[in-house]
Amino acid sequence: DEPEEAPSGKKGKKQKKKKKRKKAAAGYSADVDDASSAAHSKINLETLSKKDELFQVRFIVHKARKLNGAIQAPLVRIHLDTKVLRTKAKKGKNPRWNETVLFSITKSELDLISTSVEIRVIDSLMKHPHNLIGLYKCDLSVAWVSKDKNLFFKWFVLTNPDEPQDGMTGYVNISIQIIPPGESAKDLPRLRDEEIDVSNNVFYPPGLTLQPGQFLVKIFNGEDIPQMDSSVWSAAKDLIQGNFNAEESKSKELVDPYVKIEFAGKAVESSTQYTTFDPIWNEVIVVPGEFPSMAETIVLKVYDNDDYAIDDLIATKLMLMERISYPSSDSDLGFSPTFGPAYIPLYGSVREFNEIYDQFGDLNYGVGEGIAYRGRILVEIATRMGPPPDNEPAVSPIPSPETDSVMAGLRRHKYHLFASFYQGNMIYEKENQVEFEISIGEYGNKMSPEGSLAPSTTQPCNAVYDGNAYHFMPWGRSKPTVILHSQWEDIQYRVEALNTLLWIDDFIQMKMDQYFVMEKAFALESELLIKFDNVVSEALAGLKTLPLEPPDSSVATELDKKLYRIRQFTLENLINEIEMLLTTKYQDLPRTEKMKKLAASKEKLEGICYEPQIGIPDVFLWMLTGNKRVAYTRIPINEIMYSKSKFGRGKHCGTTGSFFLKIPNTEDDVGAHLTLSLWFGKFEHVTDTFKPPRGSEVAVYAETYENQMSVLGSWSTRLLSRPQFSDGSGKYSLPLQSFEPPDGWEFHGDWFISIDRSLIYDNETGLKEYTEEVYEGQTRLPGAQWTGTFVKGWWQDNKGDESPPKDDLDCREGWQWLGEWEVDKNRAVDALGWEYTLNTDVANYSPIERGYHLSRRRRWQRRRERLPGNEKNRMKDIDPDGWEYSKLFTTKFHPKERKFDMVRRRRHNRKLVSSVPMPVVFKIQKEEAKKDKPPEIFNMAPRIITEYNEKQVHKYQLRAYLYQARGLLGADPSGYSDPYAKVVFGNRSATTHVVEESCSPVWDVTLVLDAVEVCGFPEDVASNPPYLIIELFDEDVLDHDRLGRVVCKPNVFNSGSYKCTKLRWYPIGGTKRSKGDLLAAFEMFKLGGIELPPLPPYDKMKHPVPADIRPQLQLTRVEVLTWGVRSMKDYKMLPVESPSLDIEVGGKTLRVEKIDSVKRHPNFNIPHDYIDVYLPIKEEFLPPINIRILDNRAFGYSPLVAVATIKEYGQYRTEYALHDYQKSDGKSLDNDSLAIIGEISALDSKSEVVNGSAAIGTGEHGIANNTGDLLPPPSNAGTAPSLRQDEVTQQSEVQEFSTEEVTTDGPRATTDSGDYVLDLEGHVWSGSKSLLIEPNTVIENPMSKSASADSVRDITIAIPDSAIEASKTGVPAKKDKQLEKDLKMQEKIAKKEAKMIKKQQKKSRKGPTEKHENAGEATG
Repeated sequence: DEPEEAPSGKKGKKQKKKKKRKKAAAGYSADVDDASSAAHSKINLETLSKKDELFQVRFIVHKARKLNGAIQAPLVRIHLDTKVLRTKAKKGKNPRWNETVLFSITKSELDLISTSVEIRVIDSLMKHPHNLIGLYKCDLSVAWVSKDKNLFFKWFVLTNPDEPQDGMTGYVNISIQIIPPGESAKDLPRLRDEEIDVSNNVFYPPGLTLQPGQFLVKIFNGEDIPQMDSSVWSAAKDLIQGNFNAEESKSKELVDPYVKIEFAGKAVESSTQYTTFDPIWNEVIVVPGEFPSMAETIVLKVYDNDDYAIDDLIATKLMLMERISYPSSDSDLGFSPTFGPAYIPLYGSVREFNEIYDQFGDLNYGVGEGIAYRGRILVEIATRMGPPPDNEPAVSPIPSPETDSVMAGLRRHKYHLFASFYQGNMIYEKENQVEFEISIGEYGNKMSPEGSLAPSTTQPCNAVYDGNAYHFMPWGRSKPTVILHSQWEDIQYRVEALNTLLWIDDFIQMKMDQYFVMEKAFALESELLIKFDNVVSEALAGLKTLPLEPPDSSVATELDKKLYRIRQFTLENLINEIEMLLTTKYQDLPRTEKMKKLAASKEKLEGICYEPQIGIPDVFLWMLTGNKRVAYTRIPINEIMYSKSKFGRGKHCGTTGSFFLKIPNTEDDVGAHLTLSLWFGKFEHVTDTFKPPRGSEVAVYAETYENQMSVLGSWSTRLLSRPQFSDGSGKYSLPLQSFEPPDGWEFHGDWFISIDRSLIYDNETGLKEYTEEVYEGQTRLPGAQWTGTFVKGWWQDNKGDESPPKDDLDCREGWQWLGEWEVDKNRAVDALGWEYTLNTDVANYSPIERGYHLSRRRRWQRRRERLPGNEKNRMKDIDPDGWEYSKLFTTKFHPKERKFDMVRRRRHNRKLVSSVPMPVVFKIQKEEAKKDKPPEIFNMAPRIITEYNEKQVHKYQLRAYLYQARGLLGADPSGYSDPYAKVVFGNRSATTHVVEESCSPVWDVTLVLDAVEVCGFPEDVASNPPYLIIELFDEDVLDHDRLGRVVCKPNVFNSGSYKCTKLRWYPIGGTKRSKGDLLAAFEMFKLGGIELPPLPPYDKMKHPVPADIRPQLQLTRVEVLTWGVRSMKDYKMLPVESPSLDIEVGGKTLRVEKIDSVKRHPNFNIPHDYIDVYLPIKEEFLPPINIRILDNRAFGYSPLVAVATIKEYGQYRTEYALHDYQKSDGKSLDNDSLAIIGEISALDSKSEVVNGSAAIGTGEHGIANNTGDLLPPPSNAGTAPSLRQDEVTQQSEVQEFSTEEVTTDGPRATTDSGDYVLDLEGHVWSGSKSLLIEPNTVIENPMSKSASADSVRDITIAIPDSAIEASKTGVPAKKDKQLEKDLKMQEKIAKKEAKMIKKQQKKSRKGPTEKHENAGEATG
């Protein structure tokens, strides 16, 4: 029926709203229209041209979301008119492509806008017609009506017409650009996800039903919101507003927070709470929406309100819809988005307020990993379907009884965080003192305006150079320890459920990894089948015994209950799926397919390993230098939380872990590496479960620093910038008499001076050689010469302190001189090594002498080496009164006073003891009491140290056997790297040599790190060895690119007999781009406890890997047939026209000559070649074959355009002995064994092809001697897999045929030699054992049609006796129809080449045909 026309005015608007609500309630939406119809209505057809023109239509496929079904590898196929193009396949239900699909179409503007577009998303691993996920149909008018004919970042809703009952099947995000003739494509705008995920940015198919709904977001309160306003700006606002109360202004909490909720382009704000770090809102925010929606997140943003400037963003939380909802047709499982009430921790930039610029401010938008805690808010989310009630406000208060009930269910418990720092190395900072801070929430934040209430940092200390490449922390046997006490709500049941799921996931992964190790080691099929059954059985046992307890209904939220049901349902399905692998249903299924099904089941398990309602914030570990934050790591709280159940306990709880601290805003730069033990749990569990390591005790010390300053050459407390006695930062005054033992504690002994251990090290520590340096200087009067009585000579060391002359300097104890004193001329100096300046205090030296220069100096240097076993004890160099000196309190301290030192300090400690473990906090008076005010008291925590007994400090020697790496990242433009490795262990490190131009370097080196101190009982060290790190780099002129790292533990030998460690492959990680594996072994020997095995003799300036550890090698010939290239994509806007090929294996490279022109002839001119290289006999140790394609362009420019890696090829190896072969003259070859690796193809499924394809392969048993003659295989040779027929015919110009088709002019002959292949060079590749090659019988090259005249040659083969005998019997031969067809084609295309070929054939047939009269002349 025709709708009645609504009246105008306010009454008409109300009626329209009512009709819209009724339609929405009935399941209709007025916003869903045909996008193409709407676009056509906006086009004036009279303005469109009817002339045909060439248009480019560009589809940029960005991503897809919420794809329905069991998706494996989706791709996007776009149909434009009659043309079809597609993207690559990606994995997952939310894939990202970011690929461009370009069409060229010739039509008029009038016809172009009506050109049909069909966007299909299909599963590439499913068969047609079951592979369609969904499609969207429209025409190009939707892009034509957009601005500049560009439709950017639009969502298209997918539906499946074959399954209409499924409704929406997903979303795909695509940009469409129509580029008219003569115009260029516009750049894509830079938009954030929240700007793309808006409701008016979606194209819906006609007839799709959208349901209205609302999110009811309850915001209760917030905690620990950081400062966002300047105190100066706040004072100015008070002045404007007439507030003159200075005390009130000073006590203000400088932030005015409010919350903004965003969903699908809709946004609603809460009220603003002024001047508070802990705001209380107690408000319900109604956020409207339409469902189903393409938006995948509910965005919660916390802002600071500014009346006179732009509001500052404090932090952003992205609530993923898939984590708080579950779409399902089962009403018991499916539920709409729901959450809480629970606290949401906020992360982003550092908490310290910066009035000028926050360099990490972008992290507050939720982009990237937050580097600091920025508070938390208490939130509850519920979903309400249907139209909203009339006159419902967007923001309304929550009733008080409800808020009281919520807060009662979140009562606080005492928690205990313990962190013991065992080892710190790979320190980035070397100029200033270093300390490490650990914090959870606001607890432990040293730089908080309120101060830390707990001992959150280690003692400030200088990092010490290890003599090779890194710096380390000299903690020795006194390990810094941090204990934080905090209060949080109870989330134990949530963390236990999450850790239980993570445990079973890790357990199944571990069992699968054991299976893959056996598979890579090429174990027998029977052994692999047994191992697979064991993996399945153990996985089932783990799943069935999983203690997943239901949540307590008295404290559990609605989301807790829903997640428990989903987890139980998923686990039951997984058990059924895995049990099926052991039944007869799958007994005929191949083992590899069964493993794929097990891996698919494990992926489903990973899909439920999340917990969105963990309200306790993560633990942050920071490296500090002064007041500057340098590097950090973030540890999820569930990984360190204690549970009585071993399944529910965090994987790092109570164990020693390895943590890398990364520098913010960098990809893979490491600031430090720490080995520490972490424990977090409720306070009542501390006494029962937490114990320090054996052989150690936890000691508590009161600590204060005594400070002095140099005033007119004498040390005094006047003009000090900090109190005379203070903490390490100088922020608080801590006189000795201000410390009173806390309740339950008492002092043990008197105050004593504690020496910083870093002072006993110098810049010679760890070095075997050192260059002594001293400066000879002269000062003259104005106008005087540099010689004479008006010149004064002086000597200084490199610190500017006075030094004796070079000839009076004695060699240090434990060292000996190498060579004599020499003037250093490798600097900006004159011919005699002098550099000049006006005055020595200026220190601005120039190599050119001027008349006004009054001082000059030159550097003398002399090398010395350390005598074996002589490590100098520098304790005698320490100031006897314990003072340490520096220029400033924030710079590095040293043990002896120097010329420019302005400050000094010393550390006082006093031990505390307690019979009962309890918190220890000092109550310190901040300043003297005033008449009208009591003294201000603040809390100060003591210093805690885990001290090891001297008897439990042992020295070990580490031996790192680095043999080779494989599959490393090619960091250079050539596609290769120049890799080298650094091994870091404790306070020692060592470096390998550089292997140039290789992605699979062979170092074959033994690195020895001697006298490494390790604390603990030897048996404890053997059961839990320290971590060692292997860092891999690419050497460059300016910067060394990090290729990745390996973290592992060595085998420990304390006593008894020695049994060598086997090499194994370690996966390389550490960076996003890292790849490859490291073949190595590591051993750790207790010095004095076991006799050290002898090291291999020095070879080429290094110790090689011992013979009983290194893999056994064999001289191997790798033969390759390089067919050609196909489908090469353009590189840097230019086509690949003249490619050449590099094949690297085992550190050697085979270079295949370039193709002159791909268009004329896409195959290589010399396809057959080989390379002799030593390769391991065991297949598990074989290095990969790396393939590079370079394009030879003008002026010698050869860019790398494609790479491929063949990881596994051991199955193609065949063993031969050279004495099995004989030349045609009957002479035997050398009696050396040679292994032949057969068929290798870059098109194999295990290879990684980047650009186009290069067909590479071999036949089965071809071999050439050192003169290039092709030799036959022995009669006892095995048969390797043959090249697939489709690869031969499609990817190369090589043809395969049978010797049954070889004909003669006499009687027909048939041989039993099987099939063989001829390549472009006329080489025979045989698949049989009886085909022999001798220089007697001639056969034409069937490939002459595709080769140039210069490269065509005839080849001789022997016809066996059986074949000659068969020819006498007159066996009819089959005609080679394909060969005849090719010859006819050849005559038509190249008649001139055919004449030249016939001339060559006549010349080459003269000799052999006379010797084989019985067989007749060979013609094919």
